[in-house]
Amino acid sequence: MPELDRPTARPDDSPHPEPTTSRARLAVLAGVALALAGGLYFGAVAGAGFPDGHLTTYERWMLPRAQAIVGGLGVVGLTFAGLVARRTTSTRLSRSLVLALVVLTLAALALPVLGLHWLQLEHGQGG
Repeated sequence: MPELDRPTARPDDSPHPEPTTSRARLAVLAGVALALAGGLYFGAVAGAGFPDGHLTTYERWMLPRAQAIVGGLGVVGLTFAGLVARRTTSTRLSRSLVLALVVLTLAALALPVLGLHWLQLEHGQGG
């Protein structure tokens, strides 16, 4: 059986290059992720507690989770910003980051529902 001489293809010469995401879309997603991180930080993390520093049961439960979500949103936003600086951006990576952004945002929205309504943790509202 004769051997076929097949040219070896380099990744650059692929007949079907990987699709890319526009830099403008990535810049918008970076801004959204960083704005969400900032909003959650100033709304939930920085403003937690009473003026004397006392934390309610809900805030003691929520703060570590909110800080982790803020950190995750910050990393996603900075990664989007880093992709904007690259010349070619992978659609697969962009889609994965969008999925991470959605999951972290849903987790941030679910914190009050879980803590206040489902677990019924005290939040210092009085009665």
